Amino acid sequence: MNSQDHLLNIEIAGIRRQLPVEKIEGKYRPHLQLLTDVQLTNVSAGVLAPQLTKLNWDILVGTTIETIPLLHMLSSFLGRDHYALCLSDQNRTDNSNGCDHAVDSEFAELLTGKQLVTVQPLAIASKTAEKLTSSLQRTDVRLMAKAAVLVSEEIEDEYIYAETFSDKQITSSS
Repeated sequence: MNSQDHLLNIEIAGIRRQLPVEKIEGKYRPHLQLLTDVQLTNVSAGVLAPQLTKLNWDILVGTTIETIPLLHMLSSFLGRDHYALCLSDQNRTDNSNGCDHAVDSEFAELLTGKQLVTVQPLAIASKTAEKLTSSLQRTDVRLMAKAAVLVSEEIEDEYIYAETFSDKQITSSS
């Protein structure tokens, strides 16, 4: 089974998309293209921003490169000057310092004493998400919330989100 074998037809913030799906760690993972889908990124930020205004937080922390446009729009909507990006080794494209999901000292210093919200395009129950949360909890930060554009129904109570999906919505493309 490859990602072209399954699709997720979904409406996110009023915009319909047909997303390719692959199975990772036993979970279906739809592919959101926030780097190239400006419309979806902007309306998703518009849905998430009002939910974030209800919380007291200092900084948004993105978990993938694809999160950058969403972080930028959220920061613009919320009148915030900056955000951080915390990349695992698998998501890096260069030798820059990220958090490796075992937060390095430079990144930890930036976040020390801060209240933060992690932001990601997609949230599914996975070991990667657990590692990041665990890493951040070992630093002197307070995780106020986790936000995502699309969240698996099985963990929706853990996130601020624009839309949920379930494995039942995944269809075969053939």
